[in-house]
Amino acid sequence: MMRQLRLKLPALAMRNLIGLYAVALIASGLITSSLIGCGGSGSGGGNGIGTSPPPPQAVFYLGCSASTSGSGTQASPWNTLASANSYTFQPGNELLINRGTTCNGTLQPGGSGSSGSPITIDAYGTGAQPIINGGTNSATLLLGNQQYWEINNLEIVGGNQNGISIYANVDNVNLDHIYLRNLNVHGASWIPTTRDSSGEVVISSGGLHATMSDILIDGVTAHDTQASEGISIYAGGSSVNASDQDLGNNKPVNIAGTRCNSCTNERDYRRADEEQFSGLEGVRGG
Repeated sequence: MMRQLRLKLPALAMRNLIGLYAVALIASGLITSSLIGCGGSGSGGGNGIGTSPPPPQAVFYLGCSASTSGSGTQASPWNTLASANSYTFQPGNELLINRGTTCNGTLQPGGSGSSGSPITIDAYGTGAQPIINGGTNSATLLLGNQQYWEINNLEIVGGNQNGISIYANVDNVNLDHIYLRNLNVHGASWIPTTRDSSGEVVISSGGLHATMSDILIDGVTAHDTQASEGISIYAGGSSVNASDQDLGNNKPVNIAGTRCNSCTNERDYRRADEEQFSGLEGVRGG
């Protein structure tokens, strides 16, 4: 029988041997140097691989013509509004929608931006503006009690009561920094019986002690609508128009820094037909 041999090495020699083996593994790329040390963690924050986690995704892509829904990257875009609606966007994020495509349903993304870091919805690629078709849903694009959004270069079609509805309906909420630019909004199907019951573009603040500030509507066209209003900004239950009408004392609302570069006098909103709105710059109320 063969006798099992046991080689006994001094502790120092054993440590040196382990060290040489580790150096060989590092040189071969099998492990990283961050694994050598106390606790086995390095710059990777204890994740065991010695690398920092990737930064969170900041730009998300939506292409409703894609055959499958991906992770929201340009190479693997989302392909339904539901994917965008399920995400809570963070300050500075962007949602880019592929030109030449149509997305059906209501776009209702979550989250708010912050001062200096708004959330942006815009188009990417080449071709016609991307279309969001709300069909018979209540609205085609909907933001509720959210701030610091910029929405650019879209065609907004349909919606029953509203094409675009941006509102604050709780007390002490500030509706700040809402920018709408280069939008083609049309086709709301609501049949009104009273004024202010519907509209192609409606920005409203109705909460107690609410404020509305830094609202920009620039290059927006509203047309071919059954809604009672074309473009409407109102707070406290009263619409804003060129005469700076009283906004109501029962629900104080301050409107400051509001610029409406492409809209018409509120009294002319009704049943607008292919009219490019102009005027109402520097509206003030309170």
